[in-house]
Amino acid sequence: DFGSVVYGTVHLKTKDDCDREEEQIEKYTTQMYRAPEMVDFFGVSEITEKTDIWALGCILYTLMFMKQPFANAGKLAILGAKYTIPPRHRYSPELVNLLKMCLTADPVRRASAVELFKVIKPKVGKREQHLPRRLRALGRGGGGEQRQRVRRRGDHEGDGGGGKRV
Repeated sequence: DFGSVVYGTVHLKTKDDCDREEEQIEKYTTQMYRAPEMVDFFGVSEITEKTDIWALGCILYTLMFMKQPFANAGKLAILGAKYTIPPRHRYSPELVNLLKMCLTADPVRRASAVELFKVIKPKVGKREQHLPRRLRALGRGGGGEQRQRVRRRGDHEGDGGGGKRV
């Protein structure tokens, strides 16, 4: 939902500013990805990139639990960040905490992109050590013989191997 992407900070100093921004939000965004500050402008003085972090949290929740966090709950659930983490899931406490960092109702307390990066970066760098040796070699440009073996089986590239695309 790139209609809700915020470039910089949108200051809401007057009623006209709020009305204009509310019109844009209604026109270009989907409610299920809207941050609380986009749902109700009462007391909101600015819209920031933290709305993108909220939308990222909505997407992460959907990927994790195969349902949207605020699908049938409406504006009040979004305003209060009322969502449920299913009791039996297979995700690490760190991933659930990352989700909670994104879906924090108060934009001041919600994680920034830099904060998320600091949490994610150490985990991403360690992933490779858990892969089998031959997969790590493929990631570094090695494993040429396995790639050739796969190519010979189907020879989808070119027209000499008679392989079929499925």
